[in-house]
Amino acid sequence: MLKVALKQVENIVIGKIIEQGDEIKRGNFNFIATNGFTICSKAFPAINNNFLWIQGEETENDHICFTYSSETKAEAEGIIIYICDAVREYNNSLLKTNTNDNNLFCETNCFMAK
Repeated sequence: MLKVALKQVENIVIGKIIEQGDEIKRGNFNFIATNGFTICSKAFPAINNNFLWIQGEETENDHICFTYSSETKAEAEGIIIYICDAVREYNNSLLKTNTNDNNLFCETNCFMAK
């Protein structure tokens, strides 16, 4: 399961990985959502307009926040929507592959900080 916190300030998106499940192989994970947004694990958390890099091989950087500066406020809003949709889709895919696990709980797990 993946939990991501996001905040928008004007045209800037600020985020942090809150929780990353053990099912995600650090440094070797790639999930492409149906909206085209990619969640992957390489080195450390980062973002651009098509990718969210989650916690990776550089565990000393797990705590860092990532930022993305877009051209407009609307573009920043769109990036947040893409990320939340991709996180939701990934978490829902866990439910489909773990249908026998009655303890598995899934929610959106992507939220805007106020």
